[in-house]
Amino acid sequence: MNALSPWSLLELVGGLILLIIGAEILVRAAVRLAASLKVRPLIIGLSIVAFGSSAPQMTVSLQATLAGNTDIAVGSVIGSSIFNILVTLGLSALIIPLRVSRQLVRVDIPVMIVAGLLVFILAANEMLTHFDGAVLLVALVAYLGVLHYQTRHSRRPRTLDTVAKAPWLSSVLLMLGGLLVLVLAGHLLLGAAVDVAGDLGLSERVIGLTLIGVGTSLPCLATSLIAALRGEREIAVGNVIGSNLFNLLGVLG
Repeated sequence: MNALSPWSLLELVGGLILLIIGAEILVRAAVRLAASLKVRPLIIGLSIVAFGSSAPQMTVSLQATLAGNTDIAVGSVIGSSIFNILVTLGLSALIIPLRVSRQLVRVDIPVMIVAGLLVFILAANEMLTHFDGAVLLVALVAYLGVLHYQTRHSRRPRTLDTVAKAPWLSSVLLMLGGLLVLVLAGHLLLGAAVDVAGDLGLSERVIGLTLIGVGTSLPCLATSLIAALRGEREIAVGNVIGSNLFNLLGVLG
């Protein structure tokens, strides 16, 4: 087993620093955007924040699929989803008690469970076909439609009155900046993870389920932890649920 190269160590440290910076920018912008649009932070967390923090997962899975490494493509999605629920939510709850809203219990968490069951059923024959991909993407579009309905019929909570209002465009641009930093951080960390995995001689399935699954989840982890530290419970939880839904329906689809 080879020693960790200086470049891999630099990628690891640099990626971790960028994760913290990107997550801080993203959470601040998400709170401002929720105030500007007069919607609950939960909606922003379930959609823009969650999908953005899952961008590294989409990139890695698509690259793995095009390269013919399907075990990595699928394994990283499953590993990431498990990591998000057990580790990201667990650590966030250790920082601050997470109040799970009625909407999450009645709508979003059941949808996430159904999405997992749908993937299980479609993959039961050990193959995800073009038709299966279309089914998953249609399900994602349907969920986005539900989120759109919730956005139009949700009222801004009183707690948002204390947040300084800012033009929504500046908040969106700030969020895009934070997302770009998170994507770069995820890329650096994944590069280091792949180098370590190669030195350890692990199989593609194991690499996908563990190192790459965890690596692509780090932006989501950092975002939820920063949100929890700032007391933004809805963003912390919504980010995890939305990220898992995007992984299962969007990335696999």
